[in-house]
Amino acid sequence: MAFDSHNDCNDWIIDTRASFHMTPHREWFCTYESYSGGTVRMGDDTTHAIVGRGKVKLKMSDGTVKNLPGVMHIPGLTINLISVGSMADAGRKETLGNFSTYWLKIPQEDCTVVVHFSAYWCMPSIAMNPFFKELASTYQDVLFLNVDVDEVKEVASNLEIKAMPTFLLMSGGAPVDKTVGANPDEIRKRIDRLIHQTHYSNSI
Repeated sequence: MAFDSHNDCNDWIIDTRASFHMTPHREWFCTYESYSGGTVRMGDDTTHAIVGRGKVKLKMSDGTVKNLPGVMHIPGLTINLISVGSMADAGRKETLGNFSTYWLKIPQEDCTVVVHFSAYWCMPSIAMNPFFKELASTYQDVLFLNVDVDEVKEVASNLEIKAMPTFLLMSGGAPVDKTVGANPDEIRKRIDRLIHQTHYSNSI
């Protein structure tokens, strides 16, 4: 499945495998410097040049604004990535220690979350990455996380993740559904169902 080739994605995906934070949006930087940082290779084997770096302000779902330093400016990307590894290096290791705070402490009460548990050695997982990015662009009110099971083994074990790819759906900070395997139609159907159920519950 093809991913949108336009640079119009306003969502961020938290990725355990990303080497650093990155975005194609120059206008998002509040501090910026030109920087020749080489190139990055994406999951679809495309390469893009790093041309700058700086700090980006992120607006959380509760309206608060957080500073995200060390963001690389990479024109040509079709997605914005937050690196869990970079957060840990910066002293934010608590994001890895507790799954409930794993996604930047974004309030979970009204937040629907879809987690893609994958592995770099699992070809079906890799094949699902473009589809997962497409989902992040389609569902603007859902938080999507791409997680490497080898880097969060305790979390994967606690959630009984036994095969890849596994897609875990969460609402209110708790798991509510799970599907195993590379089945785009089934994943999309379950996301639609969860969103419908959540909207229905909130309207009562």
